[in-house]
Amino acid sequence: MTVPAPGFPNLTDYREAIQNPSTAFADPELQRCQPELTPLGLPLALSGGFAGIFHLKGSREWAVRCFIRSVSDLTERYRWISDFLTAHQRPFFPPFEYQERGICVQGTWYPIVKMEWVHGVTLARAVARSLDDPDQIARFRDHFGEIALELERLGMAHGDLADENILVTDDGKLVLVDYDGMYVPGMPFQHSVLLGRPGYQHPGRLPEHFDAKIDRYAAAVLFMSLDALALQPRLFERRQSADTLLFSQSDLLEPAKSPLLRELDRLYAAQPIERQRRWRNFRHIVLHVSYENVPSFERFLGVRLTTVVARTHSVTVSPTRPLLDATDRDRLLASVGQIVEVRGVVRSVRSRFTFDGRPCLFINFGNYYDGDFYVVIWQEALEELAARKWDEAALRPALNGELVSVTGLLDVHRAGNRVNPQIHYREPGQIVVLRPPQRGGNIVI
Repeated sequence: MTVPAPGFPNLTDYREAIQNPSTAFADPELQRCQPELTPLGLPLALSGGFAGIFHLKGSREWAVRCFIRSVSDLTERYRWISDFLTAHQRPFFPPFEYQERGICVQGTWYPIVKMEWVHGVTLARAVARSLDDPDQIARFRDHFGEIALELERLGMAHGDLADENILVTDDGKLVLVDYDGMYVPGMPFQHSVLLGRPGYQHPGRLPEHFDAKIDRYAAAVLFMSLDALALQPRLFERRQSADTLLFSQSDLLEPAKSPLLRELDRLYAAQPIERQRRWRNFRHIVLHVSYENVPSFERFLGVRLTTVVARTHSVTVSPTRPLLDATDRDRLLASVGQIVEVRGVVRSVRSRFTFDGRPCLFINFGNYYDGDFYVVIWQEALEELAARKWDEAALRPALNGELVSVTGLLDVHRAGNRVNPQIHYREPGQIVVLRPPQRGGNIVI
């Protein structure tokens, strides 16, 4: 059994409880549901910042967020958020309910967020599926722009705008999920509970920044990422990190040294004036503007920014997730239920079949039968990888013997006395082959 985060169970404990919904949940509707299962027959857990997310199916379908990390003033924050979103319903906010007495784990009740299940995929997966359709990426950009403007009109902020917190529904609409860091007007709290995903946040954002302005930088990064990918979709396959849809954290921290920004300078030079202006505005923001002076999203879109306000402090970047060694099995097992980055050398890539005959792929960082760490890719993700030219024949030489970074929700697989730490590959960018510039640089898979 792994050590739980202070105050909350770990993901393994939640999974065990959710195998019996009738006794796990206080909500009668959830009691009558069944969890979506992995190919191994266990409740499927998805990552979501401070929480693990489970898909419950009954007469209706629900996403249930179970908290694995402490959130300051959790109940009060969600009461403010719920009241505001109830009074200002928008199609990009799926209905949700915060339940303080939500799930019972080992005799103790813990809060949950119950939200209508959104049939769709993350924005990153939607972009990866649309690389041959730049007009579709442009539609994602335009819809996101409309959402960002509406958030500003409402005087609120999501707090963690990132591709993984934006879902694209089956009919192509964008919705926002994961409200833990949300700001709504009138909130009495003086700090953010999170600072957002790396690569989307201004390096000057601090915990004491908590108001309607906290989305401004991330909104500009997301909008320009989608705009650039609509111009040149294959840039998605040439990313050097998985920090965002397009820009790495280093691109934004040191923009004057970024080959990507120089390439985009050339690309935008041939575009219409309006598109050129937005690109110049974006460059101006990442090069010169302090956090306090990032313009509103409306102003970013509408006027040329000319006032230079120097950044007022040196930039230091702290890791936003634990960095673990693939061979440090004890620390890996102690970190189960967290979103982590694992680095190590790939020892083998093995194809397998599930009990019901579906293909899967194991990327081993040691000896599977000794309980070492591995990455598993199930059939759906394998099919999406193959559509992006990453079939098994291409993955083997790209991964074998290479230093690789894997980011995701750390899980375990138990077989008899053997316990393997593992990560499920689900999203584009979870795997990065770390190669020096003389070998062509990183490969993001």
